[in-house]
Amino acid sequence: MGDQDRTGPGLERARPEASQARVSPEPQAPAQQATRSAPASLGFPVELGPIVMVSIVCKYSGALRCQADHGPSHSRLETDAPLDNQGKGERFSPTDLVATALASCILTVMGIMAERHGWALEGCSARVEKTMTTSGRRKIAKLEVWIQWPVGLEDQAKAVLQRAAEGCPVKESLEGTVAMELHWI
Repeated sequence: MGDQDRTGPGLERARPEASQARVSPEPQAPAQQATRSAPASLGFPVELGPIVMVSIVCKYSGALRCQADHGPSHSRLETDAPLDNQGKGERFSPTDLVATALASCILTVMGIMAERHGWALEGCSARVEKTMTTSGRRKIAKLEVWIQWPVGLEDQAKAVLQRAAEGCPVKESLEGTVAMELHWI
């Protein structure tokens, strides 16, 4: 691993160089590890564990394309500028990824809750439509998501899953910045 020391699956931290190491004559108190809790919209407290930092490295490839490498998984994706903004539109645009992040986050949070309760969520899908501004600075004006329930899911389960989805981290992060509307079908 060279000068990297594994600290968990896909997580790395730099090893201090010998010249930087300090010896302290007094024992240090154990470091407090920051933790996070689920959003209040879930309706009950859920401890989510330590805060984890993820590193993603993006490189400009030319021709309005970028590639992004995900540190923990070593997976790669490419982006392209959209047709309406001088690009070829051959890949997801950066703002398409924001829309995709919202839809996939909703489904992921619902999946976590469904697994916790033993509910089958397979077949659930989300379709997201992204609307860009037409004047002023170019930005996302609205994200609208249609979530299709799987067949046979009971109303009580739907209510719990909908509440969980409303508190997904991406939605919470965009709240107040981008108009969002969720439709349950």
